[in-house]
Amino acid sequence: MAGSSKIAGIGKYIPEREIDNDYVLNIMRNESAPYLSSDELVELMSKAEDALEKAGNRVRYWCREDEYCTDIAKKASLEALEDAGLEPDDIDLIIFTGMSKALVEPATAHILQSELGASRANVIDTQDACSSFVKSIEIADSLIRSGSYKTVLITCGERTYDWGDFRCKTVDELNWKVGSLTIG
Repeated sequence: MAGSSKIAGIGKYIPEREIDNDYVLNIMRNESAPYLSSDELVELMSKAEDALEKAGNRVRYWCREDEYCTDIAKKASLEALEDAGLEPDDIDLIIFTGMSKALVEPATAHILQSELGASRANVIDTQDACSSFVKSIEIADSLIRSGSYKTVLITCGERTYDWGDFRCKTVDELNWKVGSLTIG
């Protein structure tokens, strides 16, 4: 018989490194300066400052150099399990979602499964940028309703600044790289 789904627990982990806009803009300035004239660099930085102001960003949180996406996901997952009153062995399926990954293969969820001690859980990774988490909720709901799984852990551990591109070789390049300024 198919079951219904509900969110039973929520966990979070916020890294300690607080990065403000000035720090990010400084990275952009340093990485873009070799490619732009002085006037272009001033224009780029003005546009970048305006974009951050419109986005509402003031700070973002970056993990330590020795902290990886699975470390972040594990901390949040353990908090979510505690909030739900569950143990790792209660999990039937782990969905690791988001943009960051530990490896291309095996799935990052495999690593998390081992680190959590969730030995009975099946695993899957989903990746679809900003919509990944919502789509993973839809996937979990469908699998629970079909009766395939009863308890699903959806988790992510974003460490996106590693691949964020702060370098602009032209002023117009900022138009499609502005998202890199906001990530944490």
